[in-house]
Amino acid sequence: EMHLPPIKPNTESRANTSRTSNTEADVTNSPGHSMSKSQARAAKIEAARIAVGLTAKPLPINERDLVTVTTAYRDQPQYSSRQEMLQARRQENMAKLQEASNRSRSGFINAEARLQIREDGEHLWRQDHGISRAEMIERRRGQEKAALERTWQHHADETVRGRGGSGTTTASVAGEPRP
Repeated sequence: EMHLPPIKPNTESRANTSRTSNTEADVTNSPGHSMSKSQARAAKIEAARIAVGLTAKPLPINERDLVTVTTAYRDQPQYSSRQEMLQARRQENMAKLQEASNRSRSGFINAEARLQIREDGEHLWRQDHGISRAEMIERRRGQEKAALERTWQHHADETVRGRGGSGTTTASVAGEPRP
């Protein structure tokens, strides 16, 4: 067996191939300082924000982001045990869920009720205009077909042009050729 000596990292060549410009992050990451890549990136972003006159760190949107996680000793912890913390979290989440559910119920109309409201409205409209339900359904189908043809007509035109056609089609809602 052959034993090779461990490979030493070449710090000079890595420093020369850095993709970042010289910033405070580069200065503090010099020999004698230990800084992770994420810390260096954060320092560079902070320096860029200060350079253009913004605050060093943007204020968090959620208040949970202000809480720092630590293993330091606390005289009066908020929860005395993990189980107590999880129970409080469950109760808080359940209260939020109940509140959201109550908010959504206030404006909810089930499918049957929506259909009934729509059909009642259509019935009253038909009585005013003197047409039957079958005629109204046929009109609606024609309107939906016309809307789909308007929506997708450019695809049909491209297909005809791609095949060497004149660029016009004869299909239309009113029976007249389209330009």
